[in-house]
Amino acid sequence: MKKLYVNIEKVRITGGPQALYSVINNTDMALQNMTEKTANMVTFLSKYSESNKGIQFDKLINSTMQLRDDLCDASVEINDMLVQIVKFVNKLNQYEDSNETLPLPNNYVMTRKGVSSDVGTFQFGYDEMIEVERECREYREEIYQSIKGVNTKKNSMASIWMDPQYDDYSDFIQDITRKIVDALKVYDEYLQHLNSKIKDMR
Repeated sequence: MKKLYVNIEKVRITGGPQALYSVINNTDMALQNMTEKTANMVTFLSKYSESNKGIQFDKLINSTMQLRDDLCDASVEINDMLVQIVKFVNKLNQYEDSNETLPLPNNYVMTRKGVSSDVGTFQFGYDEMIEVERECREYREEIYQSIKGVNTKKNSMASIWMDPQYDDYSDFIQDITRKIVDALKVYDEYLQHLNSKIKDMR
């Protein structure tokens, strides 16, 4: 992923750097949320890594693990950008003798959950197929809607963010969006495969 570089002091944006705060704060929270959901999905799917061996399922797990790592990297970058914005805006407010301050966000660190050591005890029968199908479908929709919202906010900044750093930010969001879309295509393929198996067992 292309490293996101933003020099807040050189941002030319209607409303000043303060105008960035709301959008980047929302993006920061969205990426953290997607990272946690994806990490949880890795843990959930890994339960069936022994009882559901196959090319399609292996591809799904590997794709989810890669997306977890990509989202984590993106979250760290956006979180750092938010920290830069907050520090700079608070310095401006201090210089202007304003009592207003923005809260400094916590540095984002994803908690990596371990994979259960007793994966061999999990079966993958009809009921488990139904559960996995539901979880995959809900996860896919949640991630799709989240990144759609991030892109909507990114596009809304185009008319007011007037220096070349917007292009870097836009490219950054487009890059993680592409990785999400690629991963969700794997989910679509697996859901089609799994639904076919469920139908045959009815």
